[in-house]
Amino acid sequence: KYLDRAVLVADRVCNRAAGQTQGLVWEHFKEDWSANLEFDNDDEALKIFRPWGFQPGHQVEWARFLLTLARHAEAAGAPRWWLVPKAKFLFDVAVEYAWDAEHGGLCYSIDLDASVCNHDKIFWVQCEAIGTAAILGSLTGEDKYWATYDKLWRYSWDKWVDHEHGSWLRRMNREHVPYFTEKTKLSLCVDPDFHMMGAYAGALTFMRDAGVGDGDARGWFGCL
Repeated sequence: KYLDRAVLVADRVCNRAAGQTQGLVWEHFKEDWSANLEFDNDDEALKIFRPWGFQPGHQVEWARFLLTLARHAEAAGAPRWWLVPKAKFLFDVAVEYAWDAEHGGLCYSIDLDASVCNHDKIFWVQCEAIGTAAILGSLTGEDKYWATYDKLWRYSWDKWVDHEHGSWLRRMNREHVPYFTEKTKLSLCVDPDFHMMGAYAGALTFMRDAGVGDGDARGWFGCL
């Protein structure tokens, strides 16, 4: 019953609600679950937590959730045909439109017309994209997902991983100038390591199931 409930929630969010906004998951809704396209924060400090627009990080995170549900549904003998195609759609659109071709990395927010409306870079967006790329590469066998995985890892290893103190830097501007060097900062970014652990644990599970081993370009996780 818990799997059925999880699939029902995912369907309501990723199909029914997202159907109002070109198939992507919007951030804010009214009481009747209609998309609140006018929502915005007057307080600048809240925009990091309740931003306007599509969040590429949430598209790739929802893709990971859908792929995890697909794995459990398959194991339960009750596969849902729509989970993997929807996950691919969310991931593909997010990576295509949020990638910063000039400076590298995935931006924080995109507009309804797919233009970038917040160029800041946040660590967890890159983490979730890496994890989901590995899952999609393992599950589908498509080289494009491993290419994205490698590109994101090389970028993150260079810009985000704190090689001196451990973990990742948290938030930077478009040109990768950090807003702060602490691993949490009130009103600026207080995300814990949840995204790293969730994304990478999921990725390693799918990589194990697919027989993807160390010793090739997929072995970045051994660097952590």
